[in-house]
Amino acid sequence: MKKFLALALLFTCVLANAQHRAYYPHGYYRPYHDRLHWVVPAVVGGVVVYEMTKPPVIVQQPVVVLPPLESPNCTPWREIQTPDGKVYRERTCTQ
Repeated sequence: MKKFLALALLFTCVLANAQHRAYYPHGYYRPYHDRLHWVVPAVVGGVVVYEMTKPPVIVQQPVVVLPPLESPNCTPWREIQTPDGKVYRERTCTQ
């Protein structure tokens, strides 16, 4: 769709430049009036092409870097058996 729109606008600009020249009452031609008639279509076409071809703006969330976690110093597991038959496991950890 964008390409079709660009081509239609470009074709319109070409047709705008293909108009007849203005002759004035006594038959003489003043070409200095036609010097800059191509500027406006060229600028409009340039703006349209620029807007269609510029890369999109992508906004990304910043990456959060957390400091590494320290591994705790832990003692080995100990099993404790009570006289009633229950078994407990425990260990102590320090940071």
